[in-house]
Amino acid sequence: MTSLDVLRCVRLFRDLDNAILDEIATFSEIRSYAHGDAILSESNPPPTRDIYLHLEGSIGVSKRAVVGQTLKDVDIQAIDNEVYGEVGWFLGVAPSADVISHGASNFLVVDGQKLFALCEAHPQVGQQIYFRLASVLAQRLAFNTKNLASKSVIVRDCQEPIS
Repeated sequence: MTSLDVLRCVRLFRDLDNAILDEIATFSEIRSYAHGDAILSESNPPPTRDIYLHLEGSIGVSKRAVVGQTLKDVDIQAIDNEVYGEVGWFLGVAPSADVISHGASNFLVVDGQKLFALCEAHPQVGQQIYFRLASVLAQRLAFNTKNLASKSVIVRDCQEPIS
């Protein structure tokens, strides 16, 4: 399967014009990862801000958090989503979590700089891509808010009045 075939199937690029998909295919590649490979790392960010589209295989997502006096990895339940690296792509920051391959996995990696340039050159396409990525972020926020609400959360007493 070529990058172009894959692009036609992924939600982020589905229904885009064939000429646009052809262009995106020129700066995309399929990468394979073995069990334990770091696909994205919060502590060791990739040199470029690329978009990672999960195609197949099992992955784990975790976030480093301070629990008491200790730094721990907290597993984040992955939701049905194929896009990773989008926060770093939007904001120009390191990944906000670690994505690790559990067994063999495949990703379509899209060059972030070239995707930005394409979005600027084709504003209507850029609007579609940004809207789809915003939808991914909104779904994650809703999922995590619901998940957090179902957990027991310790809240410190606040001495200041809420205004």
